[in-house]
Amino acid sequence: MILLNYTSLEGLLPHSAVRLFLQNLPLNKAQTISRLGDEKQRTASILGLVLLESAVQQLGIRDFNYHQLIFSPNRKPSCSANIEFNITHSNKVVACAVSQKSPLGVDSETMNRNHSPLLRHVFNETELEQIDSGASDFLDLWVKKEAVAKAIGCGIAAMKHIQLDHHTARYQNELWHLHQLALEDNDVSYLACQQQDPEIKAFYYSFTDCLNHCTTGNVMSQRHG
Repeated sequence: MILLNYTSLEGLLPHSAVRLFLQNLPLNKAQTISRLGDEKQRTASILGLVLLESAVQQLGIRDFNYHQLIFSPNRKPSCSANIEFNITHSNKVVACAVSQKSPLGVDSETMNRNHSPLLRHVFNETELEQIDSGASDFLDLWVKKEAVAKAIGCGIAAMKHIQLDHHTARYQNELWHLHQLALEDNDVSYLACQQQDPEIKAFYYSFTDCLNHCTTGNVMSQRHG
């Protein structure tokens, strides 16, 4: 089973809530978030971790704390609590996918975002021709590749070597299945995992509930997404 928790990015966390929450994190992660110059990115980073905590609780792991998370430069974040997780945010939504069984990656992008300066670093010649001709949607291909890259834990330089084929992708002889998500209007969202037909349970949390959790630690109310 894969849990997918998400919330709307409809406001900014107040500085007091940010300060309180950062006290719970490993020092290197707290410093990374506090140095973010964009308040919306800072809010999204914190909300992603709040959604992760909620997913871990849903899985029945009662002794979780943020110091079990491992954030290393140039490596995919991991957790000593024997879970796989991945977090994404667009202009409108923050989402966290969690599994106890297999690696996964999730990506969501807003349709008006412009990635054109990176096109030739990400797409091969065939894909570029498909995009130019209108046979393939640029953002759809981008999000699929980004989800796989995040599942693997590789950087943007490797994205050009991810081979897409409709609902699957292949990288260095590993097959990944791509599952489209409906998180927010005008967003393109995909989950990449190695299961063809995983059970995906999606839950929506309100921004207000996430804010209250940051300041009080109260359990958040969920509804099926």
